[in-house]
Amino acid sequence: KILRLKTRSAVVAPGAMAPKRAPKEPVDVLARKGYYDEMTNTFEEINEKRDIIEKEIRALLEERDDLVKTIAELQSQLDAVNLSNKASLKAQRKTERVLRQLEAGGAVARAALRKLLLSRMTLEERVAKVREDFRLSCNWPSSPVSSQKLKRTDLTMKRQLTNDGGEITIPMRSYVAGGLEQPPVIVFFHGESYVAGDLDTHDWICSALAQLSSAMVLSVAYRQPPEVRYPGPLEDAYGALCWVAEGNLGWTPTLGVAGDASGGGLAMACTLRARKEAAAGAPDIRVQVLFYPWVDVRPTSQSMQSCQEDNDLHILMQEDLAFASEVYGPPRQATGEEDDDDDEPKVEDWMKVEEVSPLLANSLQDLPRTFLAYAADDLLAPDCRSLAIRLRKEAGTEAVHELELPGPLGPGFAKDPTRAASYAALAAAGAFASGVLTG
Repeated sequence: KILRLKTRSAVVAPGAMAPKRAPKEPVDVLARKGYYDEMTNTFEEINEKRDIIEKEIRALLEERDDLVKTIAELQSQLDAVNLSNKASLKAQRKTERVLRQLEAGGAVARAALRKLLLSRMTLEERVAKVREDFRLSCNWPSSPVSSQKLKRTDLTMKRQLTNDGGEITIPMRSYVAGGLEQPPVIVFFHGESYVAGDLDTHDWICSALAQLSSAMVLSVAYRQPPEVRYPGPLEDAYGALCWVAEGNLGWTPTLGVAGDASGGGLAMACTLRARKEAAAGAPDIRVQVLFYPWVDVRPTSQSMQSCQEDNDLHILMQEDLAFASEVYGPPRQATGEEDDDDDEPKVEDWMKVEEVSPLLANSLQDLPRTFLAYAADDLLAPDCRSLAIRLRKEAGTEAVHELELPGPLGPGFAKDPTRAASYAALAAAGAFASGVLTG
């Protein structure tokens, strides 16, 4: 009973506050069991392993970089060896080819020796030699035609360049027979593979054409390669044609164009451009007088492939035209692969443009009437024949007057006053041009 009373006395009465108990101290079980120390040791081991792994990775990366560098150096050495081997093989093939040509004798051997001599020259030296040799070859005596009363006048044309806005001066020379007032004008472009030729070397052909056509002949000294490459010469030629058409001679004449060899190619390129720009007010060209024009500059052209190996003139001309193509177009970018075989003709894209190779134009319709003269034994004769066939087929049977002169004449005869054939060709050309321009 006494015990029951003591128990009852411990019961809290309703509404009364319970007595406060002292807080228990926290029990750190992990510390008591040593878990903190174990965890700390584990983290330290992980960090040590991480540092070791990172060090190994850095070493592997450095080793990889060294290997990449070594591989690049070895590849560079291999490329140099391959290039040297390729150059050696090319030189060997070239030497073997030259030896075969020398052993063949005759024209082939002479051409090979000439090519060896020219190959030792720089581009500047070769161009200077080509130009000087051609000037010396044009030292002809005066002729009866050129001694007739004829007025020669040296002129200049100022032309703005479209690429950099600069201005250039183009020398020109006019030829007109006495007594003619405001005659038709034939704009003439000299030939000789674009590289050589000038106003003086083609003085006789221009004076003779002026006398025999009753027209003024205006000879244009367009800029030449390699100093100025395509399209510079064509821009000068077409610019001179527009200059005349705009009345800068003092009147607005009936127009024609003319040229020999590469100059004939320029003349025809001008007619193609004028046809294309007719809607924009391009010059109205009535006639084109072409003496053995170079109208396909590809090394695979019909003319170039027809070269006769026993014909000195053919071989020399083929080499001259190949050199002219090399310097007329944009400089070739050596890739190390395109020059694998010198015997294989290389046709570049610019050679197929119609303003470079007019024979490759898609159409020859709506071109001016054409006088076309060439020698049967000229290397360019096959392309001239193809041009005549296309003009008759596409522009009409009356579109072209073709004059094929029998050989032996060779290239360039029309500018030589010592040849009877040149008088025949120029007389026919003059009569044809006169009839078209004044008819």
